[in-house]
Amino acid sequence: MAEDKNETSPSAEGEKPPQETAAASPPAKEEPMKERKEDEKKVEENGEGEKPKENGEEKTTPEPKDMRAIVLNGFGGLKSVKALKKPEPALGEGEVLIRVKAWQFAVAERSDTYVNITATLVIHYKNDMTVRVWVRSCCLTVRFCFSYLVSGRLYGNVHRKLRPYTGLNFQDLMARQGAIDSPPKTPFIMGSECAGDIEQVGEGVENFKVGDRVVALPDHKAWAELVAVPATSVFALPPGMSYLDAAAITMNYTVAYILLFELAHLTPGKSLLLHSAGGGVGQAVVQLAKTVKDVTIFGVCSKSKHEALKNAGTIDYLLERGADYSNEVRKISPEGVDIVLDCLCGEECNKGYALLKPMGKYILYGSSNVVTGETKSFFSAARSWWQVDKVSPIKLFDENKTLSGLNLRHLMYQHGSHAFVRRAVNQVYTLWSEGKIKPAVDSTWALEDVPEAMQKMHDRKNIGKIVLDPSLEPKPKPATPAKGKAKDKKAANQEEKKASSVESEEGEKKKEPELTNGTSEDKSDSDSKEKESS
Repeated sequence: MAEDKNETSPSAEGEKPPQETAAASPPAKEEPMKERKEDEKKVEENGEGEKPKENGEEKTTPEPKDMRAIVLNGFGGLKSVKALKKPEPALGEGEVLIRVKAWQFAVAERSDTYVNITATLVIHYKNDMTVRVWVRSCCLTVRFCFSYLVSGRLYGNVHRKLRPYTGLNFQDLMARQGAIDSPPKTPFIMGSECAGDIEQVGEGVENFKVGDRVVALPDHKAWAELVAVPATSVFALPPGMSYLDAAAITMNYTVAYILLFELAHLTPGKSLLLHSAGGGVGQAVVQLAKTVKDVTIFGVCSKSKHEALKNAGTIDYLLERGADYSNEVRKISPEGVDIVLDCLCGEECNKGYALLKPMGKYILYGSSNVVTGETKSFFSAARSWWQVDKVSPIKLFDENKTLSGLNLRHLMYQHGSHAFVRRAVNQVYTLWSEGKIKPAVDSTWALEDVPEAMQKMHDRKNIGKIVLDPSLEPKPKPATPAKGKAKDKKAANQEEKKASSVESEEGEKKKEPELTNGTSEDKSDSDSKEKESS
């Protein structure tokens, strides 16, 4: 009420109006201060509002975004592999950020058209790259546009349609089971091979720039839309190589190249025994071995793959896995073979070593016999270890034989031999550019279908590389009713059967009196009764 009096008659109490306004002004200033403090609290809680400044510049803190990734929640079966949303990776020093993709060109319409006709061309370019051209012009312009595209140039405004590609390797199956040495802690993003474009470059990286087309071989985390990987594990793609080819060729053919030319020292006239000849690395070994003259290849694989590999005509002698292939080799080559490449381990080690000629080389580059079921088996690992004979250096000395091994993951991430691996990758890309090798792709799968792709590789049904393409739609899954719903359906079926049986019984009862009432015996009895009464 006093405030109302002061507002209507400021001189009623003999005070000066300026003093009144001066006394009343502090509360008016305190209210904005309270509001600012409340706003600051909201900013701290929500992370919104004005950003702090450093050296006169605003300090930007971008909100974390999500990406699609294949995550292993725990070591074990296929149910542990999930397609989930994960935060985009942060870029560290010496790393590059790769957006995993494959590409196709779309050339925009020209404005200086001659004929008001719109046409769409689909051109199958070199190395299975598909070029889609939208042209609104006459035939001359279409031919001109086509010639420029085939020569590797671009005509008009170019837009990229992105398609991610990553590779699936048997190492990923062993990582899922925790059967590799020093596996990462779960949960983690799976994958050890991907291809794409560099989106960001970290400090200290000099050999790459934003926009470079590359392939990467990280220790893991490759099955995602964005991958942060050390620049030492990144390799520039040669001109004309598609991302599909890059994801299919880099790891498999690099392993095969090191096996044949760095360890086995393959020369003309040599003979080679190859296990898992129909797999990704097996097909890479076959193609690279055929670049050397007069090399005889004995391929061991599942019987189901023999027909397809015979049609390819690249393997000289096909042998069935699990059979007594040693005798078959001895019939053809009594002295044995010069090189044995084994990715199985176990008892195959003893067979392979026994087949070696003097001066022969046995090379182990895998232990897939350890993977027998969906989960890691201690019994399988122990059996595989027990079946391998312990060869002493004295025996190697007496028999003039060589034993060696290759683990690309350890070579890169434990031994730090990145320069050696880079030289091998460059040699593989040179052979590809010369047209001497072409990656064999078995199939492409959506990210959500990774468990099915892994199962196919586990069953040894793939011939060549299995590639993941996140742009693909997942295959429709068969509808599986829940347990409760299944029980309800069974109960409903039983009730229907009971109801039908009850109805049939009632129908029979109704029919019985109708049949008896109409018989001749009943009529004769009634007539005799009437006569007696009369």
